[in-house]
Amino acid sequence: MTDTTITPAEAKALREKLGLSQDEMAEAVRLNGGRAIRKQEAGEHKLSGPQTLCIDYMLEYGLLPEKTIKKNRKKLKKLVDTSGQIGL
Repeated sequence: MTDTTITPAEAKALREKLGLSQDEMAEAVRLNGGRAIRKQEAGEHKLSGPQTLCIDYMLEYGLLPEKTIKKNRKKLKKLVDTSGQIGL
């Protein structure tokens, strides 16, 4: 299995590469506000596997439009939940 650990510096660099503020990143990966992102970038919390998967997707394909997210919320949730269970 590939190591998907992201360091605090990498988390910040990835967010900046996506052109997102901490609050915008939190919203994009469905976290409750930018405080969680600040804590991750400060090294106080690790990124989860599903969160890493979301970031990888955003880097590859860009942000999903809100319309797409709303239309496919159940499918996306299942994907994220499944990826967390298999250790991604």
